[in-house]
Amino acid sequence: MFERAHDLLYSCLFHEQRLACADQQLSPIRRGAQIFAGILRELPIGHSGTSPFAGEFGLEFTAETQRASWEERIAVAKKANPYSWAHAKPYPAAAGELTSRFGWKFSEGGLGHCTVDYGFILARGLKEYARQAGGDDDFDQAVREALVAMKDFAARYHCRVPWEPATDLQEALQSILFMLIGQVASEHVPWSYSLGRFDQYLLPYWQKTARVEADALLAAFFRRLNDMSFIDDATALNLGGEEGFNELSWGILDLAAKLQLPSPLLTVRISERLSHEDFARLCRPELLRCGQPTFYGEEACLNALRTRGVPEAELSDWAVNSCMGLMISAREWQDMWGAVIVTPLALEMALNNGEPLSGKLPLDCGVPPQTAYASFAELFEQVCRYLAFFVRESVVAMEQNRQVRVAKLQNPFVSALYADCLSRKRDVLDGGVRYRTMIVETFGMINLADSLFSVKKLVFEQNDSSLGDLLAALQSNFADAPDLLAKITALPKYGQNHTEVDALVKALTERIAAICAAHNSPGFFCVPSLHTLAGHIEGGSRLAATADGRKNGEPLAKNAGTRPPVVAPHTSLLLSASAWNQGLFSGGQALDLWIAPATWESPENIAKFEALCRSYFRRGGLQLQVNGASVAELQDAMAHPDKYQQLMVRIGGFSVRFVTLSERAQRDFITRFASGM
Repeated sequence: MFERAHDLLYSCLFHEQRLACADQQLSPIRRGAQIFAGILRELPIGHSGTSPFAGEFGLEFTAETQRASWEERIAVAKKANPYSWAHAKPYPAAAGELTSRFGWKFSEGGLGHCTVDYGFILARGLKEYARQAGGDDDFDQAVREALVAMKDFAARYHCRVPWEPATDLQEALQSILFMLIGQVASEHVPWSYSLGRFDQYLLPYWQKTARVEADALLAAFFRRLNDMSFIDDATALNLGGEEGFNELSWGILDLAAKLQLPSPLLTVRISERLSHEDFARLCRPELLRCGQPTFYGEEACLNALRTRGVPEAELSDWAVNSCMGLMISAREWQDMWGAVIVTPLALEMALNNGEPLSGKLPLDCGVPPQTAYASFAELFEQVCRYLAFFVRESVVAMEQNRQVRVAKLQNPFVSALYADCLSRKRDVLDGGVRYRTMIVETFGMINLADSLFSVKKLVFEQNDSSLGDLLAALQSNFADAPDLLAKITALPKYGQNHTEVDALVKALTERIAAICAAHNSPGFFCVPSLHTLAGHIEGGSRLAATADGRKNGEPLAKNAGTRPPVVAPHTSLLLSASAWNQGLFSGGQALDLWIAPATWESPENIAKFEALCRSYFRRGGLQLQVNGASVAELQDAMAHPDKYQQLMVRIGGFSVRFVTLSERAQRDFITRFASGM
């Protein structure tokens, strides 16, 4: 959980409600319902008068005489670390050390990143889900209790939605806001709740509202998304797709350009049918300067979901989930951060007798170490064995945490919103959803590919160096091997449209995808992603020098791009990024482009960007995100942050105010922008 006021309040009430039902002989699904109902019942609510929408809550709405008592309760809950009760003991036992020393992170069991069927909720209301859960068994009783708790919470504000269907635009937006509150209260995490195909299901309510009133309501809704500190900024809102952009789509883009807010994330889905004129409307400078929108290739994303194994009949329900995940709304439960693997560790271990360069791994990987290799192919296979070990242990950790959550604390509220859970009478994590997907984030995969290419060329083909020389150079952070570093630097890299490098990236990504897919089972997908957000900085800080020329502690390559100071013009970068099958990495990967602000003032330049974008999507690229702020602005913002409170950058699927970033993250942006990324 984050350390924000609303998070602490949720945590406090969770702790108290869990203790209140501890002595009762409740099934996990009934326990979840009681805790959820208790949280909503005890939340201190109010209305500040700054918004037409209800749903505000927090200590500011309590009496002054009660503040000290609340703060004491929150302190007790914080010390108790209440959510740890619902998780397994860390697996492996050294999980904390593996994270702090090596950046290897493990799943919390599949939380957040929900995408529910808002269209159904607006049209039928939660009462329809309650009607479907009409049995006397524990599951149906828990579902009804959770849904009625949401009804009662809204009634505290004198609201009829989301229990009843929405009748107009204000009620529709109000219903969505209440549903976000409910999802966070039931999931106990503030991460990335997608709004799905917002411009499709909200269109009927928009059309019967006068445009001035509709704009005012939508603007107020967007402001609430940015003011609700119990939820993060990665709230995705899908626009366009196979059906195309409608009047609401353009109204949303107009408002986003005017408001200049980080949230919601505007994900525009570019179909082949989108006209040149409409594409140009997406490239307004006032949008791109704040990192909005993110461009997705509709057909490429559909093909990626087909590759994952989603049947054709269900593809129409897909949506971008938060930063970049592709999922089937109200059918799929996605653990977006199922694992984080710093992949260059695999090459370190292959070269260093089975151990990372930074010290002994506190876990037996079961892979016999090697120090000599007769061929590059033999070395490549050893690297893949270590990658398979990382994935295998991550899947085991995820499964252990899932089982503990199923045994201790199930989620009847969100389970009610997934049709298969209702028909199967099972919790979302207990076989209720049709698809459960674990995403494996492969940090540093581009660094690993470039490093493997260095080994292939310098050691096995040109005989300019030995594996021992290379290992010694990495151990000394290249201090004792300046000539070798110069040779590595001179080699071609990913992003430069080099046939051999791109072929190696293709081979590596195919193996990683196959390693993940080996863990698939009916209803469960394990899929990789090349998605770092700002984690490439943290991941690099824990990693020794790498054979692509990166030095100890320097950032890794970000998302699907290169690492500075690799020079990669946009065209060659997109060619390299689409030379491997991104459909195998349907967990998602952004490709970051920095484009000078003046570019968007020229129709000719916009046409060039469109051609580049469409070509990338036709070649299978999934996502492009554009930053339009200038390097000079970022540099001045570092020196004078008070002048640039509204300056935003796209960080990896979502936008963030530049001045809120750490100094290291700010410098990383400046370096990348200066390199055109």
